[in-house]
Amino acid sequence: MRVTLALTLAATFAACGDDPTVVPPDGGTTTDAGTPDRSAPIDDARSPVDANAGDGAIPPTRAPSGLDTRPANPTCVAPPRPTAGGNTYRFTEVFGGAGLAQPMVITQIPGDRTRFFAAEVEGAIVSFSATNPTSKRVVGRVPGDIYAVGESGLLGMAFHPNFAANGYVYLSFVRIGTNDIESLIIRMQSPDNGLTFGNPVTILGPFAQPAANHKGGDLHFGPDGYLYASFGDGGGAADQFGHGQEKTGYFSKILRLDVDSAFPFAIPDGNPFKAGGGEPTTFAYGFRNPYRFAVDPVSGNVWAADVGELDWEEVNKVVAGGNYGWSIREGAHCHPAGTSCSAANLVDPYFEYGRAVGSCAISGPIYRGSKMPELVGTFLGTDCSSGIVYSLGTDATNGTPIYNRINELGPAEYFVGFGEDLDHEVYLMTFDSRVLAVDKAPGSTPSVFPDKLSKTGCFETSNPKAPVPAMIPYAPTAPFWSDGAEKDRYFAIPDGTKVGIGADGDFDFPNGSVLAKHFRIDGKLVETRLFVRHADGDWGGYSYEWDDAQTDATLLPADKTRALPGGKSWYYPSRGECFSCHTQAAGRSLGLETAQLDADLVYTRTNRISNQLATLDKIGILGAPIPAAATVPRLVPPFGSAAVEPRARSYLHTNCSGCHRPTGPGRSMDLRFSRTLAETAACNSAPLTGDLGVTGARLLTPGNPAQSMISHRMRRPGSGRMPNVATRLVDTQGADLVDSYIRGVTTCP
Repeated sequence: MRVTLALTLAATFAACGDDPTVVPPDGGTTTDAGTPDRSAPIDDARSPVDANAGDGAIPPTRAPSGLDTRPANPTCVAPPRPTAGGNTYRFTEVFGGAGLAQPMVITQIPGDRTRFFAAEVEGAIVSFSATNPTSKRVVGRVPGDIYAVGESGLLGMAFHPNFAANGYVYLSFVRIGTNDIESLIIRMQSPDNGLTFGNPVTILGPFAQPAANHKGGDLHFGPDGYLYASFGDGGGAADQFGHGQEKTGYFSKILRLDVDSAFPFAIPDGNPFKAGGGEPTTFAYGFRNPYRFAVDPVSGNVWAADVGELDWEEVNKVVAGGNYGWSIREGAHCHPAGTSCSAANLVDPYFEYGRAVGSCAISGPIYRGSKMPELVGTFLGTDCSSGIVYSLGTDATNGTPIYNRINELGPAEYFVGFGEDLDHEVYLMTFDSRVLAVDKAPGSTPSVFPDKLSKTGCFETSNPKAPVPAMIPYAPTAPFWSDGAEKDRYFAIPDGTKVGIGADGDFDFPNGSVLAKHFRIDGKLVETRLFVRHADGDWGGYSYEWDDAQTDATLLPADKTRALPGGKSWYYPSRGECFSCHTQAAGRSLGLETAQLDADLVYTRTNRISNQLATLDKIGILGAPIPAAATVPRLVPPFGSAAVEPRARSYLHTNCSGCHRPTGPGRSMDLRFSRTLAETAACNSAPLTGDLGVTGARLLTPGNPAQSMISHRMRRPGSGRMPNVATRLVDTQGADLVDSYIRGVTTCP
């Protein structure tokens, strides 16, 4: 059974994207070949306007192109990322020639630095050369029909410390059982020093799993010689199966097994329930999803990042017998939020962070390598949603954690976990099967990002409301919801470069590109957001807060909420938060895609109205042919005059499909406009992240919004609502539109 891994979160929807202030028309005609006729007149009076449009005294003239020539760009190029100096780190892609397929573990067998081994999510154990590999060798495969939906599959692999003598490797995975999916740990053996693995024997389990997420699944040997294993609460949301505080069973626990003293294992001394009162293999409990954890090879201390539910991510220093609180608490906070609870006998997290930083905490190791001496002894972690990578040291005076983001210079990827070699140097694995080696960047120098919008070179120095001529206006067809803000949008690319077009119509911007967006509330600028592609190819998001006098905007270092007149407020997202929306799966730039821009725009510099794609093609911005509408159908305005289904599907494409698509964090369904209802995998599908207490809930229940999680997530106030970042208000009009669409679905295909 071949299916794709999805580290399913309480799925993040696009909210930091490139949002239209006004919407293009539904109209336009198509040629016999099905390709939009980009010179056709429009049939809807609400045509988009350039952000600098005047009073409209002279109506715009329809023309084949809105601009005649490509503007020169001497100033608006992405600056280096901001850094205060000190230690900076580099992330170098390695092992690309091995052809790995979603590796979950990368490690080496004891005593052999010439090879690496990887556990791939669909069940293969592979080896490849440590130096410039050109292929991989499948050396083994776990038995059974592997279930790799959600957070399942082959998840953990640990070589026995005495591998040279016994050839043992231990593996944790999820497979399809007789009646349910089930988790188990097995041991396999190599008779030839890792050339082949066979003779599988079950060590623990199998035990039935109630859902596809929250599987944990990590394995590590500690310096005490014991095997440690993690399992989550079984899935769903809000601990709906009641496993979080169970002392019996394997759920919500880190286990510790002595695999040497007896077969299949003995119970080590010090396990809290060895003499009774709970599952004897338990080392600690009360976890939601300790997806990855680590055992320090020097101290033997156990560290586990626990993926949060709605509001908090946590890192725990795990001790024998510790109860880490789920689902009484999420992090150090009562769960559900706003309720009261007792913290008695619960262990506080060592470190926690909220949604402004990320929404999917993943543990790395305690660093014990030599390439980054300043990090020795610190915990390394990442967040698979925001792409941050960080270290946690400890203040020698008071024992509090010292947080340091080490990829401020990028990249921000969907990291699935860390790997280590025998020298304890570290690697990061991405959802799209790449591996990045981490070390200290030599000869790095501090850089300063422009602290004022007027200094960016993208807006006029004397009037930063106005873009420089190099900034090209655009307006996506279907609007992103941004708490009712009005928006103006622009982009600029370096001279001599062009924009590529992916197979699904996503724009691929060259390094140095700058995307910009003004936000206005009640006609007054509150924020200008830049999303830029730096020289190394990675992106960064930066928010500028406008002053009350509307003279300039100041760069913000972190997220912020600002009170506005009339009891309103505005939320400025953190830099990491933008990557919860600008997903790699969606091509990062979101609103800049052919499906969005195949519509008219009024170009006030020439007072012409013209199709945006035709204009960009005419002036030499596009470096690839525009795909036909049969391949990438164009969106329609969600609140225009088209039928309900394409309007609602356009809305969902814009606001949801950045995550809900293949290789995205919410890949349990695919909400792209180009997909059929059957291809969305939403109709009558059970939700992976909980039913919010709705009896018979499905992602989309034909004819019944009240049983559809898509509707409930859009309307839910506070925690659990979608979009769940960068916006605080429910889009009632958008939710009504989607509900109308659901009511019109009579049956699942």
